[in-house]
Amino acid sequence: LIHTRIKQKADKIVFFLDPEAESLDNYPGYSPKSILAHVKTYVEKFYPKEAIYLKPHPRQNTQDILNYLKNNWPTHSYRWCETDDFVDLIAQAKEVWGMTTVCLLMAKRVGRPIKSFQFERNALGALQSIPHLEQDIIL
Repeated sequence: LIHTRIKQKADKIVFFLDPEAESLDNYPGYSPKSILAHVKTYVEKFYPKEAIYLKPHPRQNTQDILNYLKNNWPTHSYRWCETDDFVDLIAQAKEVWGMTTVCLLMAKRVGRPIKSFQFERNALGALQSIPHLEQDIIL
């Protein structure tokens, strides 16, 4: 299905968010907000003219993330894609970013460049990560 929607002139950088860890026992060393803080710096340094398309996880507290973005990211630097179809977003992406979402694997499978942001990852985070993402991790 995704192969039929791939755009040759893809122009978006799409970031698929992961939900918060449910407890400290599952904490990988980073959270969606801590990753977004690092990604903001990364974008300012390497992609200063790009708007990042942010897709929240279905279990995400979207209002919490939106409040964070409102207070920490310039409004021109991101697009909120809560209702967009993830397959369409991958098809339109020139790069796909995330933490450990399976969307990264799908994007990689169809030839999209990916980045897995896992800044401050701890030992549990390394254990919980997806082995196929290791070569694309930004720590």
